[in-house]
Amino acid sequence: MAASSAGARRSSGLLLFLWFVAPLVEVGGVLLFCLAAPDLAEDTAFGGPATVIVAAGVLAVTVVGTALAWRGVAGAARLITATALFVAAGLTAALGVSFATAGILAVLTLLMAHSALFIALIGRAVLRSPGSAGSTASSAPRFRKDGAGGGR
Repeated sequence: MAASSAGARRSSGLLLFLWFVAPLVEVGGVLLFCLAAPDLAEDTAFGGPATVIVAAGVLAVTVVGTALAWRGVAGAARLITATALFVAAGLTAALGVSFATAGILAVLTLLMAHSALFIALIGRAVLRSPGSAGSTASSAPRFRKDGAGGGR
């Protein structure tokens, strides 16, 4: 039983890492693009400086939220972390909509939508994460060996 829960923790950690890589690359790339070409970023609905601030904030919240989801967070910190990640996902979607109206930058809309989805999935993982770093509890329901139901 302990080996299967350790395996589940490793696989959920891998999934969390995969969810994290997409926003890291996509939002980080948009941030670098906006810093490198501020004249193009001015065409967005947020404007150049606000776009940079929003992208940097979303990136910071995603990094911290992913680390907390991986380690496990309990109590009010879990709710605060998940809420911050859901707000970051909403801001990422809003950033994508602002790119949709910015001419050539409309291609970035799909990247921001993809990142918003994965940031929301990280927020969901925070809500489902074990209460502490040492816990190996799985969020999946447990079943008896004879196949007869048994949840928690």
